[in-house]
Amino acid sequence: MMSVKKRQNILLFTLPVTLLPIVVAGKTGVSWLNIVSLVILAVWVVLVAILWRCPYCNKKLPGLPSRDVEVCKHCGKDLTEEN
Repeated sequence: MMSVKKRQNILLFTLPVTLLPIVVAGKTGVSWLNIVSLVILAVWVVLVAILWRCPYCNKKLPGLPSRDVEVCKHCGKDLTEEN
């Protein structure tokens, strides 16, 4: 079972990788890069839907990945413990 901290790190690390092509596409106006950027963003959204869940009850955690989620609001388990 992957810890919430590890899931957060994966999602927060991949966010800049997701946003960089969007910024570059906006600055350069390269049309094919816009399409690639949207695909990468869609993949990141799917990753969030898969990974941003409680490892105990498997229900969605609130909001976007952040470091301030300490307890699952569904099952009440402590999410700061390393598994």
